[in-house]
Amino acid sequence: MKSESRLPKLPSMTELLQHPSVEKVLQRVNQSTVAQRATGFLAELHSSWRDKAEQGVPSLSQLAERLAQRLMGQPVHAAPAINATGQIFSSRWQTPLSDAAQQEMLRVAGEFHESTPAQQQQVCALLCELTGAEAAWVLSSYRVASELASGCEDFCADLANIAGLVDPSESGYAPAAMPSVRTISARIESGAELVVCDGAGLLGGPSCGIVVGRRDAIERLQRHVWADMLAAGNMQLVALIATLLAYRTTEWVIHQIPIWQLLSTPLENLRQRCERLAPLIAECQAVDAAVPTQCESLWYVGEQIQLAGPTWAIQLRPTEETTEPIALQLAEASPMVASRVLPDAVWFDMRSVFPRWDQQLVEVFRNV
Repeated sequence: MKSESRLPKLPSMTELLQHPSVEKVLQRVNQSTVAQRATGFLAELHSSWRDKAEQGVPSLSQLAERLAQRLMGQPVHAAPAINATGQIFSSRWQTPLSDAAQQEMLRVAGEFHESTPAQQQQVCALLCELTGAEAAWVLSSYRVASELASGCEDFCADLANIAGLVDPSESGYAPAAMPSVRTISARIESGAELVVCDGAGLLGGPSCGIVVGRRDAIERLQRHVWADMLAAGNMQLVALIATLLAYRTTEWVIHQIPIWQLLSTPLENLRQRCERLAPLIAECQAVDAAVPTQCESLWYVGEQIQLAGPTWAIQLRPTEETTEPIALQLAEASPMVASRVLPDAVWFDMRSVFPRWDQQLVEVFRNV
């Protein structure tokens, strides 16, 4: 009870709806849209201020303005989304980080810290240890790293965007049904002089450009006139260090790195979740039928390759003649729900949905 007494006092939804800023919006937006977009607004505010009671809360006018923006379909800030597309890697999504990486970023962001080469040296030592490379360097982005390495004419660069330290086919994710994705180590062993990958790929770390390989090749890159400007920042480095440390205990890595939690989820687990959620979703007014279905879907879409694997999904047929109305409502929901939309059905692929979102997915449908 003591902890509850510390929570900030927020105005009621009635008070917010009666504020002039919100009343103007109510005259322009239909009631069903208002109900859908306002869902969870106060709960989200309450949660965001749970640990900040001593800082006070925004005024009624400030909160009303936030609600007005939300009712107009203008998000106040980037919010988490339920990704039911099945695509774990895509230019659309920012890869979720491990708890350890998040904590390190918060630790650094919350205090003064001196910019030194120490973090770069530590992360490079870890990369060499885990990949068998002679040297490594971490740059601000994969695009920067790939362009720099490709311009080093004396050495051959292997541009392997999503390559990581573990091959998905060896992680328990349907090895017989999906192509192998060679690891960084395997590429080095096969003779690659430079390997370039994205930290936000199968490594499961922050978005950054990682270059590993021969020492003389790395040193050549580091002599670039803009080397200091191109190097990764401390926030990226500390998150990457935390991510790499998880790989020192291989048997635990899939439990610590979010993307590996998704990729290694057994099909039986996905089936059970689909069969549990489908009847609940089918009860919603906008849904004609919700059918658990085993299928294959793309979990990676890149410029040159696409990777697919087995999954379970809920095939939803709406009561409307087309899928467009329900797809639009889900895209505007809070949290937003992304799915695979086809002319006759909307597919919710559980391969890319964290279990913690299951109940929230049902609640979203109840408000559609």
